[in-house]
Amino acid sequence: VQRQYRHTWNVVYNGVDTNLFKPGRSLKKNKQKLDLLYIGNLNEEKGLDYLLPVILKLRDKVNLTVVGDGPLWRKIKKYPCINYLGRKQKKELPSIIINHDLMTNIYFFKSIVI
Repeated sequence: VQRQYRHTWNVVYNGVDTNLFKPGRSLKKNKQKLDLLYIGNLNEEKGLDYLLPVILKLRDKVNLTVVGDGPLWRKIKKYPCINYLGRKQKKELPSIIINHDLMTNIYFFKSIVI
C-alpha cells in the first residue's frame, strides 16, 4: 500500500523493549500446562465470554491469568481455574508477561486513537 499510493504519513511499528522482555528470563514453575495471559478491560467487546468456556474445557492443559477490571470481573472470579489478578500498574506488567507462554487478545471491536 505504501508504494502504490502517495501519502504523507509514516508507519510506526509496534516495538518491544528488549531491556524488559528477554527470552529465557521466565520464572515459570509449571511446565506441564500452557500459561495464557489476558490483559485488558473485562467487558463483552473483548470476547472473554468466548474464551472462558474454552478454558474450562482445557483446564487440564491450560492456565489462564486475567489482568484488568470491568463489568465481567465477577463472572471471572467465580472460576477457580482462572487466576484473576485485577488491575495492575503498567510497571508491574513486564514481570507478569514474562512468566506466561502466550498472551491472548480476542477483541471484537478495537478503536485506534491517532
